[in-house]
Amino acid sequence: MTGVYGGEAYGAECGPAKLTGRIVRPEDPGYTDARLGWHQLFSHYPLVIVFAQNTQDVVNALTWARQNDVALRIRSGRHSLEGWSNVDSGLVTDISELKSVHIDSASRIATVGAGLNQLEAVTTLAKQNFAVTLVDAITGHLEHYAAAGQHGHVFVGPQGGPLRRSNFRGSRRGRMRASRPSCTSTT
Repeated sequence: MTGVYGGEAYGAECGPAKLTGRIVRPEDPGYTDARLGWHQLFSHYPLVIVFAQNTQDVVNALTWARQNDVALRIRSGRHSLEGWSNVDSGLVTDISELKSVHIDSASRIATVGAGLNQLEAVTTLAKQNFAVTLVDAITGHLEHYAAAGQHGHVFVGPQGGPLRRSNFRGSRRGRMRASRPSCTSTT
């Protein structure tokens, strides 16, 4: 089944997507632990949970969800107080296993994986005599992501405009509003 995005058929040019990474389904022994978040008031039962091992696993999951018209949620630390990172009968892409650190000592730049929590990142950087201060983090965000000017927004939407509720929530059918992923490998 090919999903529809913006009036155009999506998926035909990519071919059928295949889920990759560590896949957990309801019939698997670890499903109950895999589906639960920190706040158990919001208990959901996803159709499948993909624990991404690399960026391509995330692209494949996104493509699969769109091609199969399945609701999609992304989660990392399982600390969504409102339960937004989980969904019934949909696909949860968990990026918590994307834990990597690359430190370029010459340029003093560290690149960390999306799955690292703050303690893991700070501890790893400290072992290499690197430290991230709040001032550095805020300055970096403002320089790279915020809109320009005294009255520019600190957090902007995908097109550079103000954030809207739709930037964070899916449509009624659960599809996330985001740009299309590429079919090509990003290894």
